[in-house]
Amino acid sequence: MPDRTQPTDNVRSTASRVLAVMVTVTIVSSLLLSGFVAAQDSTQDSECTEVVHDGYLTDESYATAYNNGSTIESTTDNVYTSIEQTDAFVRLNAENPNAYCVNMTVKVHPDIIPPADVGELSATDDNTTSTWRNTHDFDTDQSYTEITFELEPESSVTFAPNKIRIKTLSWADQSGSGGFLDRIPVPFSGDGDLEQRSYTIDSANGSIQTVPLENADGQSVDDWQAVYRIGDGQWRPISTDSEDPAFYRVIDNETAVQFHFDTDEYAEGRVEVKFTANPTQIDKLRYDLRSYSASWSDLFNFNLGLPSLVAPTAPAAEVIR
Repeated sequence: MPDRTQPTDNVRSTASRVLAVMVTVTIVSSLLLSGFVAAQDSTQDSECTEVVHDGYLTDESYATAYNNGSTIESTTDNVYTSIEQTDAFVRLNAENPNAYCVNMTVKVHPDIIPPADVGELSATDDNTTSTWRNTHDFDTDQSYTEITFELEPESSVTFAPNKIRIKTLSWADQSGSGGFLDRIPVPFSGDGDLEQRSYTIDSANGSIQTVPLENADGQSVDDWQAVYRIGDGQWRPISTDSEDPAFYRVIDNETAVQFHFDTDEYAEGRVEVKFTANPTQIDKLRYDLRSYSASWSDLFNFNLGLPSLVAPTAPAAEVIR
């Protein structure tokens, strides 16, 4: 007679199957949960959404309202911004109520904020850093301030640069006075070709000047070169050497180039840069000749023990984007 106090083989088999199913369910659930958490982390680590506020630049009613003493406001993609002024400061406020971060770009008309390369500027809470850049719009032949920063989800931020600082760094349009903008007609024509390929900028218009390499319509300068000189001195290929009287930096994922001028050691307007877009073979040959000529000049001055009027620059390959 079988002992009924002990589990039968069928009972033991059934229990084993139930246990196996439970273990399998537990493992699958664990994997699904891990995948969900990983997906959440991946979403949180994804790139921020790009949001561009350009109404302050394109709608001149903002400039009119601002100069009449009003605070101006704009909302794009549910991200709010406002610009206000006091006797001493300009305040840019931004608020992101969304559950995701945003990369903000705010473009501001020159009648609201004078174009200036302020550089990096911390928020009033010191937790966020913005970049204020003097940018030139080729289509409208106009300079404006472009402000970029990252805004965390469900957060707000305020930047408050001093008005005097902005005005000191700014360089204004000089229509009719032979200034920088007079020498740059709209560079892109309607059919996508450059109307003008070469122009000269100088340190009289600011120690940092930004030249975009593409416009809003997607037209771009794919190849460029630049040379610099001091006063009536010799043209020399420009490089990224910050010890030179003029040097360049490629910025914004190679969509713009910044030219830096030494305004401490050299008088206003003495340092010049000649920029050539989409250079021809003749332009490239001229560039090479200037490079060799500058090298021989440096060698000659070095051998005679004479101080060179310009910081020596080694022969440079073509400056090509």
